[in-house]
Amino acid sequence: MDALLASYFAQRGGYDFRSLLYDAQMKRLLLLLFLFLLAACSDPPVLDIKIVVPPGDDPLKGVDVVRLHVTDPAVDKNFQVTDPDQINIEVEVAVESAAGVITLEGAAAGKIQARGETPPVLLVPEAGSLSLLVARAGVTSKLGPELKLASLDMASLLLPSLGVFFASGKQASIYDFFTHEVKALPAPPESRIGAVAAPCGNRCITLALGKAGTTLAKTLISYDGAAWTAFSDGLDDLSRRAGAATAPLGDGTYVVAGGVDAKGAALDTLLHLDPGSTSSVPGMRKLSSRSAAARAAPVAAGSGGHALIAGAGKAEVFSLTSLASQAVTLPGVAPHTGAAICALSDGAFLLVGGADAGGKTLRDVWRVDPKTLKVTHYKDALASGRQGHAALQVAGRLVVLGGKGDGAMAAKMELLDATTLKAVTNADQAVQRAGVRANRLGPGSVLISGGVDSAGAAVTSLEVYQRDTPL
Repeated sequence: MDALLASYFAQRGGYDFRSLLYDAQMKRLLLLLFLFLLAACSDPPVLDIKIVVPPGDDPLKGVDVVRLHVTDPAVDKNFQVTDPDQINIEVEVAVESAAGVITLEGAAAGKIQARGETPPVLLVPEAGSLSLLVARAGVTSKLGPELKLASLDMASLLLPSLGVFFASGKQASIYDFFTHEVKALPAPPESRIGAVAAPCGNRCITLALGKAGTTLAKTLISYDGAAWTAFSDGLDDLSRRAGAATAPLGDGTYVVAGGVDAKGAALDTLLHLDPGSTSSVPGMRKLSSRSAAARAAPVAAGSGGHALIAGAGKAEVFSLTSLASQAVTLPGVAPHTGAAICALSDGAFLLVGGADAGGKTLRDVWRVDPKTLKVTHYKDALASGRQGHAALQVAGRLVVLGGKGDGAMAAKMELLDATTLKAVTNADQAVQRAGVRANRLGPGSVLISGGVDSAGAAVTSLEVYQRDTPL
């Protein structure tokens, strides 16, 4: 596929979402005609949406139905494809400065074959452009841009107004989800390895802890979309660490657990991080409560004022209300390292896989209710054990991707029902990697980055996963 264009133009005090053109062989002719027709409408402001596709086969090739969906204003229309070389869609919708997600689905014989979605974009009567990434649905697709700074110790985080932020050492980059390019950012004021990251606004990020060269960092550094600023971390030397895990608490602050001190010893102390905002400076403090275990490489996730922290054979639920943890019992063999945690839409957590104390990978999943502390054990829920993977809920499914098994990299991603934990299917992964990062780009799309290959080399390629179930 070569191009997809969408235009919004002012009419009767609003916008019209007028047309999308897909052109495989006659791009120039259709593009000129399209612009000429718009020019006849008193030169209205135009938002061009260009389709970006991964290298390789066209994901829209062979589709017989294209679905266009916009969340706000509500648009949901299907269009039959009669010409395999071009798709011409016309839709008229009044728009009044609302933030909406634009989704395109291409289906063949009733099955979704291609899919793409934007992040929430503000539809206002101004000319502009953005790109919509469309990829094959149900699998991961390798993207064209590469992340040169990729490492096992890099920090990554979604910034809603910019894209996915990455930092490692003296480098920082962003995957811009409006252009689908990797763009270098100004270098941080000091090197950071093994830091934690938290947003301080839609265009702002704060890095905390980690190593600054050969010593542990003593400052918080914030990037505001234009420049970096350093602040004192407010901690004593015994509280500083690298390789910690962090989880949001729902009020804009974060709990920080585990990691190693300057001598490499695992820590059981907990920290409370306020990443700041455009009008306040970031800060961090040591909490009086401690973790259930000292963990060198913990995992954590947060939702609704609670966080699940796991590793070293134990798990605990941290509460925003008490700023303390309560241990939970994990039936079976509990993971010591390499597990993943998924925060579910109903407020519960899933602890997925990992490796036991001897390094053997696990196939088990544990569901933890943070309010009742009830733990439900799903023995051998995964088709194969893995560690160093990621787990996310996408459209009612638990998506488990990346990681390595006992002696081999995981070649397939697994999809399970997020409620019953029963297997749904597995799918190909374009790139095999362990220590993977997975950042949600939208309700049904995930950006996959980082990690190492079977030889231990950093993986610089990026992948995208698009759900294969309809909205």
